Amino acid sequence: MKGKVINVELGSLLVRKDIQQKEIAVNTKTSVSTLNGYVKQEHPVPISKAALIAEKNGDDIFKGQMSYEFFGFIKSMDGLVADNCSPTELDVYQKKESNERKACKDTIEILLVESKSRDLESSEKDLLKTYVIEFMDEIIVELTIVFSILKIIGVSITQIMNERMSYWISKRYMRKGN
Repeated sequence: MKGKVINVELGSLLVRKDIQQKEIAVNTKTSVSTLNGYVKQEHPVPISKAALIAEKNGDDIFKGQMSYEFFGFIKSMDGLVADNCSPTELDVYQKKESNERKACKDTIEILLVESKSRDLESSEKDLLKTYVIEFMDEIIVELTIVFSILKIIGVSITQIMNERMSYWISKRYMRKGN
């Protein structure tokens, strides 16, 4: 996999954690000039280096951003709304997104059941796609609320996931790993 330009994410990480480029460079055994190239000159960062930065100096937001950049997986909000809103204020956005999703839920449930016995028409698939997009809007806000609260209590998403995993396995939400 080729590297990705993550200068904006690295710059934001430096500000959030109030650290210098040199600290990341030392912790990841990267030359200061190379790290400077990642931050200031938009040089692509190899996935192995991004993972090391995330492990040694990253926070939950940075780890989520790297998950998105390299694997296309979901991340939390990292824009002005997330920067300026408390968990309670973010909940207002969550309710708005939830209401938008729920407005079309009855139709969607029927389509999902019918999709088991017939091919859906293009317009019906478009409705499902719109519903998924509304659902993703809601999830993004919810994930941001989780990250905001975890920051307040000084716990990482990794810690809380590890703590909760045995419960999820017992509920059969997750499989037991090796």
